[in-house]
Amino acid sequence: MGVKLVALDIDGTLIPPGACGSEVAPSERILNAVAALADRGIAVVLASGRMFPGTQKIARALQLPGPVICQQGCSVHLLDGTMTHEFPIERTTALEIIDYARQIDRAYEWFNPLRYIASRRSEASEQYGAVSGITPEYRPDPENSGIDPTGVGIISDAAKACTYWIFQPSPWRWPRTQTKGTRSRSSAPTLVSSGTKRLPSATA
Repeated sequence: MGVKLVALDIDGTLIPPGACGSEVAPSERILNAVAALADRGIAVVLASGRMFPGTQKIARALQLPGPVICQQGCSVHLLDGTMTHEFPIERTTALEIIDYARQIDRAYEWFNPLRYIASRRSEASEQYGAVSGITPEYRPDPENSGIDPTGVGIISDAAKACTYWIFQPSPWRWPRTQTKGTRSRSSAPTLVSSGTKRLPSATA
C-alpha cells in the first residue's frame, strides 16, 4: 500500500522558524516537491502550531486545496475559512494554568483559532501574531474576553523556561521550579507545548 497523504509542519520545515512578511514564501525546491506529490496523487496537508490566517497563507503559496490543521490540532479549516473541527480547553483547566502564571509572575496567553489575547505585550506574543497572520490583543484579564480558548499558555523565553523542572505522569506534565537547590511542584497540572517561548502551556 503506497503513501496516500503527507502532513507537513510549516515553521522549521517548509520555511525558517518564525519567518513572516516577505520571508514567508516557501522555496522553489519546496514548491516543486509539493507539486510532485500532487502529480502522483498524494494528498498534502499542513499541520501547524500557527493560527488559521498564517497557515492559510502558506497553503495558498503551495497551491494546496486544504483542509489545514492549526494550533497543533486544535482546529481544522477549509481554505475559505470554514472551520470543520474545533477542540476548546475546559475552562477549569485553562483557569488553573493562568493561576499558575500569576503565581510565578509571568504573562499569559488565551486564544482561539482567530483571536490571540495576552495579558502583557512581549516579543514572543508579537512574533506569534506575526507568523499567525493576526494582530495580538492585550488586556490584563484575557480569560474574560468572551472566547472559549483552544490554547492557553504561559509566555516565557529560553532563559526563564530553564527554571522549570518537568516530569510527565501521562497525559499531564507538571511545571516545577527550582530555588536554592529545592524543588516545588505547582498544584495545577498543565500540558506543555512544543514551543520554547511559551512554557508551560496547554492545548486541547
